[in-house]
Amino acid sequence: MALQRLETLEKIVTSGVVAVVRAESAEQACRIADALARNFVKAVKGPLPHASLMPTGGVTPENVVEWIHAGCVALGVGGSLTTSAKRGDFEAITAQAQQFVAKVREARASHK
Repeated sequence: MALQRLETLEKIVTSGVVAVVRAESAEQACRIADALARNFVKAVKGPLPHASLMPTGGVTPENVVEWIHAGCVALGVGGSLTTSAKRGDFEAITAQAQQFVAKVREARASHK
């Protein structure tokens, strides 16, 4: 039953990516980081190599390299950055943002 639900979700998301690519939209934001794996990005990029994907939800400094290497063009990292703001630790937001930027640069440099 769970596998069937996952397959249905993959079909829905893939259909959405195809529709966006057909409409020539710049990027398809996919809230997939929590629900699906980086393998899904690779699966979409196989038949749709020109699709520009941006995962959101669950992107962390620890998995940035994996997402970029999977083929994502950008990453949505709102929740990872705003957690510190809730505590009033605004300096931590800057440090976290710098860590994300460094990881993206590292990933792009090692994936040429």
